Amino acid sequence: MLAKKIFYIVRRAFRDEKGMHTTGSIVEPLGIKRFKRRVQEGNIIEVNEQTFESIARYMKARHNININWPETETETETETETETETETETETKAKKSVKAV
Repeated sequence: MLAKKIFYIVRRAFRDEKGMHTTGSIVEPLGIKRFKRRVQEGNIIEVNEQTFESIARYMKARHNININWPETETETETETETETETETETETKAKKSVKAV
């Protein structure tokens, strides 16, 4: 069973003890004091795969901010693995063509 990917995006800018959180930035729940209150007030919104499209349209229309689905560590690892495999395949093909000449 796949786990749902949930992210939290700042809908309205607010100041925290660590500094300013701007509209459209992705935040971690553990990094913000009184996180639950911020979610209830509407400063932070919860985004999952189903609601991402509508929230991205809202942010573009309201604040002129483009939001991209953030890549997780596992997605980037698989991409780099496939890139290295294709690089090694092209290197071996190049070596074979050099030997043939």
